[in-house]
Amino acid sequence: MLLILGRSGTGKDTVAKYIKKHYHKKILKSYTDRPRRFTSEDTHIFLDTNELETIKGRICETEINGYTYFATKIQIATNDVYVIDPVGLHTLLQNMPDMKFDILYLMTDYETRKDRAIRRSNDNYDAREQSEAWQFTQFENDLEKGYIDYPNIKNIYKISNNGSMQELEKELAKIFG
Repeated sequence: MLLILGRSGTGKDTVAKYIKKHYHKKILKSYTDRPRRFTSEDTHIFLDTNELETIKGRICETEINGYTYFATKIQIATNDVYVIDPVGLHTLLQNMPDMKFDILYLMTDYETRKDRAIRRSNDNYDAREQSEAWQFTQFENDLEKGYIDYPNIKNIYKISNNGSMQELEKELAKIFG
């Protein structure tokens, strides 16, 4: 399974949709009680808090900006790609020690991330950025120092996503062949 990580606005959902379309991979849609950013948003399974509490078999869970996100063991076993944050990653790797994972970390400069996030919704980007900053800063520091060392990680790919879609496609082709 490929795990896609990146701060808000780095293009995680765009990359996941591209991989689905061009490499025919199944994308895991995690559960969340976050409201949709726009009416047709289909990146998660959107439930209210009471409905969320009825879902069994959670294997990894995180909270961003006061909203819960999680996936179940069945979802992990039946999909190819999962957009996840560092807290969820840590829990997933601990709870699924026999499953192998590749990590794709998307890096994008602050102004590009903010511009993308504002264009996709009217949310307060700075609040989202602040809410998740600690975990991504820690993750980036751990990556730089080589501390991300779980036996169930096969590969870690880092891609800069500041450029065009064509540049991103070339980087993804290096991973998927």
